[in-house]
Amino acid sequence: MFIFLVFFVGCNDVSKIVEEDVAYEVKTSNLKDVEILLDRFNRLPVSLLSSVVYDREKEELIFKRGVPDEELVEFMAMTYGKPAIYSDEDPTIYLTNQHIKLASASDNADSIFIQLGLTDEGLEQLHKIIYPLGKVITVKLDEDVIARALVKQDLGKYFEVPFAGDGNLERAEQLAVLIESATLSEPVLVEKIFRK
Repeated sequence: MFIFLVFFVGCNDVSKIVEEDVAYEVKTSNLKDVEILLDRFNRLPVSLLSSVVYDREKEELIFKRGVPDEELVEFMAMTYGKPAIYSDEDPTIYLTNQHIKLASASDNADSIFIQLGLTDEGLEQLHKIIYPLGKVITVKLDEDVIARALVKQDLGKYFEVPFAGDGNLERAEQLAVLIESATLSEPVLVEKIFRK
């Protein structure tokens, strides 16, 4: 059975089985924000075998079988994750995470793209934003522009826009998770716990 497991998930994933659990103290009483954090981290597993749970009694996030680096944990916890998609011509009409049902990142040749899937209501709102065609749309997350594109043709429920970041696919995937997840009510302070 162990040989099958190694073949199925690969050597790197199996090495995570023996890693010790890592805990972070969560400094918030807002359980909705904790649920959002759990969702974010479970969408960015370190391996196929890793997971994260919340211990309510101890108020700790516990990473099992692999933990993201501390910088990523802090980034996910401190970022509101409030997306907005709008035309530069009229930023008063925009899409929010209520309109977005899917977000991911991909690299095609030399470019990285943010891929978005909209709800029916989101598609209606998108059409108000892009018509008449020829407008530039901007995708923001909190106050940072993460993608921009000139719209030359009609867009459907699923479309992609070029990532405006540093060309790092891993960072684009992290931002896509933030776009797709709910927005935190406030940044959440987390602190790694070192146990003896």
